[in-house]
Amino acid sequence: MDAAANLIAETAAGRISLGEAFARASLLGKSADIGCARLDYDRVNRCGMPEFIYGAGKSVEELLKIASHMVKTCGRAMATRLDEVRGRAMQSAFPDGEWDSAAGTFLIGTPAGPERGTVAVLCAGTSDMPVAREAVNTLRFCGIHGEIYCDAGVANIGRVLALESVLRRADAVIVAAGMEGALPSVVGGLIPCPVIAVPTSVGYGAAMNGFAALTGMLNSCAAGVTVVNIDNGFGAACAAVRMLRQSLPLGRGNFLSLLVERGIRIPEGMCFQLEKALHDSGDGAYKKSPVEFFREKFADLSAPCRMSEYCRVASASGEQSGVSFCWHMDGSVYDLCGQGNGPLSAVCNALNGSRLVPEFQLADFSAQMFGDGAGAPVLAFAAVRSGISEQVFYGAGIHTNFDYAAVSALVSALNLRDLAKNESVEG
Repeated sequence: MDAAANLIAETAAGRISLGEAFARASLLGKSADIGCARLDYDRVNRCGMPEFIYGAGKSVEELLKIASHMVKTCGRAMATRLDEVRGRAMQSAFPDGEWDSAAGTFLIGTPAGPERGTVAVLCAGTSDMPVAREAVNTLRFCGIHGEIYCDAGVANIGRVLALESVLRRADAVIVAAGMEGALPSVVGGLIPCPVIAVPTSVGYGAAMNGFAALTGMLNSCAAGVTVVNIDNGFGAACAAVRMLRQSLPLGRGNFLSLLVERGIRIPEGMCFQLEKALHDSGDGAYKKSPVEFFREKFADLSAPCRMSEYCRVASASGEQSGVSFCWHMDGSVYDLCGQGNGPLSAVCNALNGSRLVPEFQLADFSAQMFGDGAGAPVLAFAAVRSGISEQVFYGAGIHTNFDYAAVSALVSALNLRDLAKNESVEG
């Protein structure tokens, strides 16, 4: 008699109440009692993440039995806290799996669909790496992209500050640190996204196997830092998964991941401007294609300046590129021409020589094809820096012609610089 028929028979005989029958029925097909464990196949639907196998304390036979049932039913499984003996046993039973001896994890199968969301995993020292690797492996199993940044402890605060732009692009940051556990407080004071602190058992006597770091993190003066148990990289990753499941698709890193999925690479220095544009757009950013988003927020800017009638011309020296174009500004049109090492350099020289715009330098440039075929648009990014300022402004240009995309990105950057300047004056 199968489970459903047995449930009906017990209910009809009055051996169980109707309420209990409904409770059992709700679990049919969602759990399995295999003797050494009662497997929870519905956890991914209830909690947003599957059931995991805690390897410590289980015999090799129990471990393999549980993993086999999970793989048979779900197609994948992940075990944590495995020693060398259990890890090698899993590797022998599941040769296609992934054994990470440092993290003590074993992964079988991959999550459905591409990775979504970005979590930066920061560890204070190399000794914290096993905890960081456990976190990253757990994130990956749950379909979240994780990236480790190692040896960024507070003994050299510059190492943390150098990563600020990277951390700001993440949807959440996991920070693993031992000894006094100060690093999460520093990170929590730099960035707006969730910070999950993991005290590790690294340190000398008074570190008390991670207890000093734990109490330090619980007393963090950076408001809102989440703290998990000592050496619990797995728990930190699960906390991040829950946070990202609630916030998708609004995370900054999720949008960056979406761009990467579509083959778009964003210049490192542009991420602050992109973050502001995403914040201003709200949900609207995800209702547009990436090309539409960049066209609206960065490329199609007609004020205060625009360019027309751009073309290449012969250079007097023959060794440089020559360009001519019309520059529209304050209701007037100016005919300009210039020379340089390339078309973009020639445009910069023409504009700086005209004195129609405040002096600037070209700080960065990159371009990429968006799609395949001769008619695929080029997405270009250009950055300008004013002569007396270190602030950089990025613009974007989109066109099927490389030159037009490049010079459009430059004009966009100049307009964004001037618009930012005007907002600052009005403010």
